[in-house]
Amino acid sequence: MIVKKGECDMVLKNNDTITLSIPELAPAVKESFMALRTNLLFMKDTKMIAITSSLANEGKSVTSFHLALSFANAGKKTLLIDGDLRRSRLCKYLGIGKEYPGLSEFLSQQHEEKVFSTSIENLSLMLSGKCPPNPSELLIQDNFPAMMEKLREQYDYVFIDTPPVCSATDATIIARAVDGVLLVVRSDYVKRKVIEKSKRIITRNEGRVIGVALNRLDQHHAGYYGYYEDKDK
Repeated sequence: MIVKKGECDMVLKNNDTITLSIPELAPAVKESFMALRTNLLFMKDTKMIAITSSLANEGKSVTSFHLALSFANAGKKTLLIDGDLRRSRLCKYLGIGKEYPGLSEFLSQQHEEKVFSTSIENLSLMLSGKCPPNPSELLIQDNFPAMMEKLREQYDYVFIDTPPVCSATDATIIARAVDGVLLVVRSDYVKRKVIEKSKRIITRNEGRVIGVALNRLDQHHAGYYGYYEDKDK
């Protein structure tokens, strides 16, 4: 991708504010995120969105961050949740350690709900926290959907980065607590039957696939995104 892992510099001040230094995206990539944002803005009753993929290394975490950033830049009060309690890529991408409290500590009742403000106007973060031994068991508790409904009232848009669909049940559990799921697909990386399987898994578990974001469409413009609305939703 144009933006590589580890290129975001992070400074945490007073355990409350995360200062982010974001590299400039290539114009084509920036336009792609703006187009994706426009598509999502026109969807009614879709303000809480899970972002997932079929497999690992398809770019869902980087997509999650830059999509949330795009909404924040458009003046929308935005929260990005790192919901990958197994193998957080978002925290790694942002350069944030596991020592800070996050979703896992809240769900296991070790810490109150913790949202960090950032140096980017309108953008807040909820980290994943430490890796628990039982992520799916934490997510099925009542306090997760209750938390999501509370956040719905506090933000214009909430995005949550999840584990890949084919690697854990977490994504399908999270899908039931949001308005829709955006499936990130890395071009020439995952077979169509795997993509269709992921969509079936989500819908079978009462989730709603709202579209597919194609990553790395062109080898000469790595990181370019395309968006396709899911016609079966």
